[in-house]
Amino acid sequence: MRRQLRPLRAGRVKVVGANKVAKELPLDFRAGKSTYFIFFLLWSVPSIPLCLVIILKPNLLGELWKALAIVVPFGAIVFFWVSRFRVELSDRWLSYTSLFTGTNKMAIGDIQSVEFHVGIKQGEVTFLPPIRLELFPPRVR
Repeated sequence: MRRQLRPLRAGRVKVVGANKVAKELPLDFRAGKSTYFIFFLLWSVPSIPLCLVIILKPNLLGELWKALAIVVPFGAIVFFWVSRFRVELSDRWLSYTSLFTGTNKMAIGDIQSVEFHVGIKQGEVTFLPPIRLELFPPRVR
């Protein structure tokens, strides 16, 4: 899927996608509520039964606290990690923020083409996210 950036008056940019819906900038993309809901469901699978067993069988408390001490911080770390992802698009810059890489910026004028990929590339670098936005700068001649 390719997106086109079209300049407007006074340096504004309008993003036009495949469905031809235009949005004015700046745009700010973060994880949606559904993302947090899915991670909550995945986190609650081990944590809710552990809490129930701790309440119903207090004699097992010593062993289960260790498991709960692993599950609860792990869930908090995952929620914090997801909350750090952010993509911002302004009339001059595209910036991407994540927990481990910080903020990266690229000028809109430095982007020749943009490709949205779903799936794993075959025969190339295999450590890529399955859903990704790839930006290509102009080729040096």
